[in-house]
Amino acid sequence: MSIGGEIKQVAAELARHLESRISHLQADLAEIEARKAEIEAQLKAARLGPERLFHFQPQIGTDFQCPRCWIEHEKRSALTPIKGRTKTEDYFRCHSCGFELVFPF
Repeated sequence: MSIGGEIKQVAAELARHLESRISHLQADLAEIEARKAEIEAQLKAARLGPERLFHFQPQIGTDFQCPRCWIEHEKRSALTPIKGRTKTEDYFRCHSCGFELVFPF
């Protein structure tokens, strides 16, 4: 085989190798795009935090509200009192996100 033919064979092998990586690279790209969307959503929430804080109501009626749900998602969610670990603290848990708050009294 001529040198030109052998070089062409090497080029074909290189092309096949690259082609075999297509599905893996597409999966990597999809993962990166999903992560990018997640970061963009977190960035949006971070930018909206100060405005959401301005509108946050810690208590609506008799229910205390979850600060995390409101600040991060602008979602109202009641905090549920849970049995405290000590008799000198009040414990609350958000039924939506599981965020827990402890307040000494």
